[in-house]
Order: sequence, then C-alpha cells, then structure tokens
Amino acid sequence: MTACTTYYSGYYDYLHMDFGRPTLLVVTTEGESALITPTMGKDLAESCAVVDRIELWNDGMGNEWREALPDLLDSTARVGIEPDLMPPVVRAYVDSFVDSQRYCNATPIVSEMRMIKSEEELQIARHAGQAGIERWSQ
Repeated sequence: MTACTTYYSGYYDYLHMDFGRPTLLVVTTEGESALITPTMGKDLAESCAVVDRIELWNDGMGNEWREALPDLLDSTARVGIEPDLMPPVVRAYVDSFVDSQRYCNATPIVSEMRMIKSEEELQIARHAGQAGIERWSQ
C-alpha cells in the first residue's frame, strides 16, 4: 500500500488528505490492484486510473474508506508501506488489524522506481528547469 497513488495509477485525487479524505492504492503481488477513493471522484477515476478495480466510499456512510481495506490486506503475508508518507489516520487504522511484523518498508524500492523516467517525463523536467532558471534570472 503506497501513498503515491498518482505515480502508480495515473489518478490524482484533488481533495486527498488536505480535506481528510484519503485515496488509497493497494497493489498485490498476485491478484487485483484496487483504488479506494471518494465517490465524488468516480468519473475521473474510471476515466484515468489504471487499476483492476475501484472501491468508492462516501463521507459518513458505513465505515467510509475503511470498509474495503481489511479484505484487501487480509490474505497478504507482507504489507509494504511507505511509513513516512502514510497519513497518520490511515496508518493508525491499518495498525489496528495488521500486525507490525507483517510490515516491510517499501520506500527504498519505490524511490528507486521513481527515478525511472520516460523521454516525455525528462522533457517536462528539462522544461520546468529552464522556466525556473528564466524566472529567477529576471
């Protein structure tokens, strides 16, 4: 389970944790990937998220985003997390049903993967760098 939902799924939840509304991505080594996101993002998620399934939740209804998470992590022997990037409310909930011995820190591999860039991403980075240099040289 990772905090880099956009990086891995292509889906950007514009409200996210700034409004206390988590969007979570669960990726398993075998089986389906799942995006857990507020219902108001349904159309955007369906149009751009590259995942096997989308789990929607509504504020104040049922157990909200917590509803699907236990089933998605239940049969997993190890749970990779990015401990420094998980919102505290999400971490506290996951801690309530995942034994700490099952965690592994996914940050090193995720950080390494983030360094792999397509030619398009490199061009965007170059352009951003040039724009920044131009802006500050004025």
